[in-house]
Amino acid sequence: MKNKFIIVYTIFASIGFLFAISFFGLNLYKEYSYTSLNTDKKFNNITGELTYAAKDPNLNTKILINKLNDSVGSLNDFSFLSISINDVELIKFPGNSNQKDTSSKFTKSYETYIQTEVGKFHICANIYLLKPSSVFYYAKISFLIVLIITLLTVVLIIYENVNESKSELLVNNSVDLNDEDTDADEESSNIKEADNSTAATEETVIEETNIQEKNEVPVSEENTDNKAEETTAENIETQNDTPAPETEVKLPSEEEKPLAIDNSDNPTGLFNPVTGLGWEQYLFTRLESEINRAIASEIDFSLFVIEIVDVERTSETFKNVCNYLSLQFQFKDLLFEYKDDCIIAMKINMNLDEALNLADKVYASIKNIIENKACYIGISTRSIRMVSGERLLKEATEALVHAKDDKDSPIIAFRVDEEKYRQFLEQNNKA
Repeated sequence: MKNKFIIVYTIFASIGFLFAISFFGLNLYKEYSYTSLNTDKKFNNITGELTYAAKDPNLNTKILINKLNDSVGSLNDFSFLSISINDVELIKFPGNSNQKDTSSKFTKSYETYIQTEVGKFHICANIYLLKPSSVFYYAKISFLIVLIITLLTVVLIIYENVNESKSELLVNNSVDLNDEDTDADEESSNIKEADNSTAATEETVIEETNIQEKNEVPVSEENTDNKAEETTAENIETQNDTPAPETEVKLPSEEEKPLAIDNSDNPTGLFNPVTGLGWEQYLFTRLESEINRAIASEIDFSLFVIEIVDVERTSETFKNVCNYLSLQFQFKDLLFEYKDDCIIAMKINMNLDEALNLADKVYASIKNIIENKACYIGISTRSIRMVSGERLLKEATEALVHAKDDKDSPIIAFRVDEEKYRQFLEQNNKA
């Protein structure tokens, strides 16, 4: 019965281990086969959504990012994803990585450019053919199966060892009892031989009686010993092995959450419904945010202050100017009202020379729209500096004042001496 049980259990344990390995391998193969057929579809869905969204006349950064999130879905499907427009990043996951470092045999790489009416999109992606979350899930189940069988095997081994120890103890006790019985038999045999050699007299009879009484004493002692040994065996059999409590295995179950977009709006809205520009009360918050992002990404940032004289904000002419600036600066949420007759415009990843070229083009177009009324533009750029939004706006405003004073140049830019600024930083670092 014991050998039969061991054979049955060995077969059961072997089947359990084979099932765990097969479960892990087959599910990963099915996951790999299914995902490899859908990576192209997922990437094409993103590019198609971008192309369609770019045709929306009311498109802004917030709407675009919401549509991108819908088309991208779960970021757990990507080891790398970067979507930018005109070199301005809209989405990047993970934050501090690049496409080459996140590429592997279990990912498929994509890269494309899409030219639209609002700008040129650049999309890079590494899509998992086999997601780490899937590997973890199937490995967890296989590990639990193997763990349960292993623990059960250990418990059975301990149980069998305890039973073998009990059996050896009982065998040793039985051997000791047999030895004592043999000694008693030899003693009785010697006494009987002595009785046969003596005469059949009364004294001999009495002597034999005494001898028989003496022989009864070891028999009773033998019974006492047997009872003591039986009691010891029973005590041994009543001992129970307390199995060690199984350690609960805690495995992580939380996955990486996708990018969260804050959809909460101010009750008054982000934009003035008359001009389509952002409210001035949101200017400094957005300006600081964009400058910090430019500093973190080590890219340039240009700020334009455009003043249009003698044109009412509620007029159709001012609306035409706002619509034109929305096209030139691509996103409405980079344009803000400022004071009574000014417009603030931000341009990411643009140096001072490029900003001056853009300002010349914008100035000429605005002059045609406002029928040659006065227009002035002040410009300031971050360059290599770690500058605050308040400081940058002050520089651009001062440049605007100089532009109004100079009749020959309606466009003035605040230029920083980068070499002197580097020397200033080096001196501060040494100090």
